[in-house]
Amino acid sequence: MSPPFDRQAEDRPSSLGSTAMDGDGSSTSVRTSAATVPDEVTVPAEVTVLDEVTVPDEIVLDQPAPASRQERVRRTVERIQRLHERDVRTLLLGDRESRHQSAADLIDDNAYPVGVPVTAVVVMAGADDSHVNGLTADLIHQVLRRSVRRADRAGILHLPRRTHGVLLVPSLAPGTEEPDGGVARQLLEEATARWAEAGAIGDPPSVGVGAERRNLSCAVYSYRQAMGAARIAGTMPAFAPLASWGDLGVFGMLSGLGPDQLSAMVPKAIRALQRIEDGVLLDTLEAFLDNSGQVKATASTLYLHRASLYQRIRRIEEITGMRLDDGQARLHLHLGVKAARVLQAMTRPPQA
Repeated sequence: MSPPFDRQAEDRPSSLGSTAMDGDGSSTSVRTSAATVPDEVTVPAEVTVLDEVTVPDEIVLDQPAPASRQERVRRTVERIQRLHERDVRTLLLGDRESRHQSAADLIDDNAYPVGVPVTAVVVMAGADDSHVNGLTADLIHQVLRRSVRRADRAGILHLPRRTHGVLLVPSLAPGTEEPDGGVARQLLEEATARWAEAGAIGDPPSVGVGAERRNLSCAVYSYRQAMGAARIAGTMPAFAPLASWGDLGVFGMLSGLGPDQLSAMVPKAIRALQRIEDGVLLDTLEAFLDNSGQVKATASTLYLHRASLYQRIRRIEEITGMRLDDGQARLHLHLGVKAARVLQAMTRPPQA
């Protein structure tokens, strides 16, 4: 017995023949061709196959045009960039095993040179997520891409994040000088220019540079240092707007701490000095400790007579209950005052 014939086949022109565009492009006519019908299918006599079927315009217009070679190349490049960005993200945020695998994948893809040390460079605007961030994610991405093109060096990897951007820079051969002030300086220039063009508000961009690490799989350690250096460069005028981890001294250690941890490091004695005479005694103590307790150098720094400086030192000792000729007391107070400075800088309101 022959199977029933599907009357809806009349509505499926693609099964009847080939298409041909009309001259005005408004519709398409489909004409039947000599199609082979299987022997076991019997077409009932009462069914008439249409000689011409009109296909609505939208069916033709919805068909995607073949991609040009240039478009295919662009899509391929973007796909590779996304894969590399995923590997860089894992390299900086993943566990130890994942970091090693991502480093190997990037080297195998010739995205980074084999056996070459790496240095992380970070750009940000605002030292804390709670600050108004003048560099949006889109601006950060633009800054990174332009900086890579401007550097014109093979192997630089980049990763845009919500509040900052990262470059992983392969070290140059020994004795080779960085052109135009180096990649970090170029990154700062690009960020500053884009920040100004966009009319961004908040703290201006700052850049931090981590220490060099021996291979790509260790880039995360340089990245953490670069983050801390960028925070210090963005909050402490003495280091703005570009700071290297190796130049931060004790501030490098403090830069990796959050506000709660920094607050815990500020002793009661320092908090008491902050409240007296608008912090004049705290400034005096910091200058005295920075000058290794030398009265003459401290007086010169503060533009004070020695007698006035001695009076302030006695008041500081009375308030803190500590003698400034005691090495342990001086270390305790010195670290506390530096923690207070970093905490104050990180928690201040952003610039308008």
